[in-house]
Parts: sequence; C-alpha cells; structure tokens
Amino acid sequence: MIRMVCSDLDGTLLQYGKQWLEGEIFDQIRALAAHGIRFCPASGRQYRSLRRLFAPLAGELHYKCENGA
Repeated sequence: MIRMVCSDLDGTLLQYGKQWLEGEIFDQIRALAAHGIRFCPASGRQYRSLRRLFAPLAGELHYKCENGA
C-alpha cells in the first residue's frame, strides 16, 4: 500500500526553468489525499520557499527541504 509520494522539484515538477507550479499539480495532490496518500515535496530549497510554492495546500503537506536538513 502506498502511503506517501515524495517528489523533487527542480527538473521534475518545475521543468524548463519554470518558477511556479501549474494548477493541475494541486488537483493531483488532492486526488492522492482523497485516497489516503500524503504528498511530500523534496528539495534543497528552504522550507519557506516550498511553502510559498505549495501555498494552496501548504498546511496539508509534509516537507523534506534544505537537502534533508
């Protein structure tokens, strides 16, 4: 059973130099949550930067940031 999905940002969810996430990703994260699957953005970026990127769902996610710090 899958309980969590983790994904890198730069070069994965943010491709081709994009600075902001597409609205579609939030729908996909909500669909995961509807099936009891948590989402965790994983990045070398700082915590505040990740929360800003995921603002519509910021309080509902788990974060792996600052290269795992």
